[in-house]
Amino acid sequence: MWAGKTQLRSESECDSPRQEAPLVQASDLPREQYRRLQYHFVQFFVEHLSDVSRVFNGDLQEMLVLAVIAQAFLRADEIGFENAPTNASRISECTGIPRQTVRRKIQSLEERGWVHRSEGGGVGTRTK
Repeated sequence: MWAGKTQLRSESECDSPRQEAPLVQASDLPREQYRRLQYHFVQFFVEHLSDVSRVFNGDLQEMLVLAVIAQAFLRADEIGFENAPTNASRISECTGIPRQTVRRKIQSLEERGWVHRSEGGGVGTRTK
């Protein structure tokens, strides 16, 4: 599809404000270059999702929950905090996954040792 700008979610729905960077819009590229770029992006995306699907035994919602938890950690690190636990409600709001489902996914991630609960009840990534 020959597309210009697309907004998938508003900044307020998920964690961090985005850094302003000069972006090349699809409409700025010649059609042939855009098609090649699009092809390589889709190839990368399919290969990456396939790998992730194998690691998570097909449960891409669990992967998405972990990604949001990691995003909160990375944002905290970027602004100088050691960790920034998030919670099931925030993850649910950000992803559209029902809160009870998010809680089950967090439990599974805890059992794998990939996340932990903080004293305040939030959930964060494991750090070494």
